[in-house]
Amino acid sequence: MTRIEDATPESGAGPPGFLARMAVPLGVLAGCAVFFVLARIVATPVEVWNGANTFTEPRWLIMVAVVPAVAGLVTGFICGPLGKWYAMVPVGVVHTADYYVLASTPHPDAHVLGAGLFVFFMIVMVELALMGGWAGEILRSRLLGKDVRA
Repeated sequence: MTRIEDATPESGAGPPGFLARMAVPLGVLAGCAVFFVLARIVATPVEVWNGANTFTEPRWLIMVAVVPAVAGLVTGFICGPLGKWYAMVPVGVVHTADYYVLASTPHPDAHVLGAGLFVFFMIVMVELALMGGWAGEILRSRLLGKDVRA
């Protein structure tokens, strides 16, 4: 194992480059962008109550399950090691911002869910983003040729 103080250009081990240092911020920003864009494409806010059919609508299920997992996959893939933990950040940030916007601007046709259900759905979505981030880490390791058997 080479320490940073012992690293020389001849040994090939040196301080991480610019892209390696920027992997986490770039991964989180990419995850935020993916979550935001997919949420706008699906166009079904999780926090809006439209009656009992809300929870069985396919677009609502895609918004709760698939969109966070895809955003987590992208974040985990870009961040690399520990990407599963960073994958939760984009979902938390963008979903909370969406809830704040919906709660602060009343809509006559829809009822915004309370804070308790918001937290419940946030936990579900963050956990699915974590699983997507884990898959992104494994995909990145496999593409780099590393053996990632459990």
